[in-house]
Amino acid sequence: MYLGLNADQTEGRAYDRFIDLVHGHDIPVELKRTSERKLQYFWRVTQKKPKYGHSFKLDFMVRLDTVAKTITVSAHPAGYDNWASGEGKCVLVSETG
Repeated sequence: MYLGLNADQTEGRAYDRFIDLVHGHDIPVELKRTSERKLQYFWRVTQKKPKYGHSFKLDFMVRLDTVAKTITVSAHPAGYDNWASGEGKCVLVSETG
């Protein structure tokens, strides 16, 4: 998964395997600042035409700590009650400025 963030941390983008299957490129996300160092990313991926045999809808939420460089990713598949989630570290891939 790749997450993008502009210089003033007001706009974000996301890219992962599900996004690639549906869109073929990164997508804009809803971004919410929860504290000076923490951000939340929200987006939905919907595959209406069964390109690969099944249609799906997934809601994603990512919590990013920009200081500690930690991340929590949660996904909720439509039609199910539970969220799948995981935690990890993130790495800065590039910075422009």
